Amino acid sequence: PEVMQLLQLAEAEWQQWLVQTPLEEKKRFAGSGGRGGPTGQLMLHCNGFLRQSDLREWFHVVSGAFEDHPFPTDCLRDLTRQVRDALKTICCLVMEMVAPAQERQRLALEEEHADPSVMDIFWYPNDRPAKQTQGNMSDHTDPGFLTITNPSSVPGLQLQVGGQWVDVEDPAV
Repeated sequence: PEVMQLLQLAEAEWQQWLVQTPLEEKKRFAGSGGRGGPTGQLMLHCNGFLRQSDLREWFHVVSGAFEDHPFPTDCLRDLTRQVRDALKTICCLVMEMVAPAQERQRLALEEEHADPSVMDIFWYPNDRPAKQTQGNMSDHTDPGFLTITNPSSVPGLQLQVGGQWVDVEDPAV
């Protein structure tokens, strides 16, 4: 329950910033690229605020270079750090259960080079009248270990199982 409350609070804060902040102000928080993290070896390509036309905006964070990221407010930085830590704990526990050897290898690499994991906070505005009944994204797969999403008023989330796309989301009520 505490993690869910944290996720809901972080989502509300990020949504408020993404919805209410003018685009030019958001662009100030685009990352500079390069490398970062404690050893300077983590790629920071596309860190910070990003925009894909009017379909999608997001904030990209490299976990091991968290302090190198430009955050709009201290509140968003703190909430995002808490979410990152909670999700990392969950993912590490799952990895330890399903692939303990790989988890030990990941921990060794993280200790040597910092955590290369990424976290993306997406916003799909879908505010154009013609798009109200269809999603904003074409078929794609997310490369990450864990994807968390709230139900949408426009269903579309699917899993790819055995080469077939399977619906996993009904319209939110």
